[in-house]
Amino acid sequence: MDPKLVLSLQQRIEEQFSGIKIGIKEEPITSDSSSSSSFFTLEKSYLAKQKELRNIIDVEIPLNSKEVGKAIELGDLRENAEYKAGKEKQESLQVAVGRLKDDLEKAKLFDKKVDVKKVFFGTKVTLKNIDKDIEESFTLLGPWESDPSKNVISYLSPFGSELIGHKVKEKLNFQINERDYNYQIINIEAAI
Repeated sequence: MDPKLVLSLQQRIEEQFSGIKIGIKEEPITSDSSSSSSFFTLEKSYLAKQKELRNIIDVEIPLNSKEVGKAIELGDLRENAEYKAGKEKQESLQVAVGRLKDDLEKAKLFDKKVDVKKVFFGTKVTLKNIDKDIEESFTLLGPWESDPSKNVISYLSPFGSELIGHKVKEKLNFQINERDYNYQIINIEAAI
């Protein structure tokens, strides 16, 4: 189901029936995911992935084909390391093309105004780490924009999905990979 529709339904139910909290979680999309789940992305990330796909198809695959052709000319293919390496690279490029095409089909451009009433895609959330008594900030974007070293996390990641849909002043207690997290949401602001 389209994430926009899911979020819209979740918000309507929570607004209509105060006290009901719907925790909709999506599985993270990984490079080997065969799920048909769509995900949000920014236009610049979408365009970068399209450019990457075009480069593989228009530049890397033809170059690899030439390398394989030259390796074939060297003779005995059973002991031809260049040929084997070229064929492995060819297979890797084909897998990359398939994965990129699949991901581009699943990607949904985020084209609406960021609502800062709740944590969602495109928000920067400031949390108080209750256990350490410090503030931490995270920007929630899509899997293509994720950069944990800069505290930019995917809204589909286990940590990001725990934050989705919560409001300022809410306390969050959850566990990921047998590690406990205890936070209070201090602020939500637009990040894009």
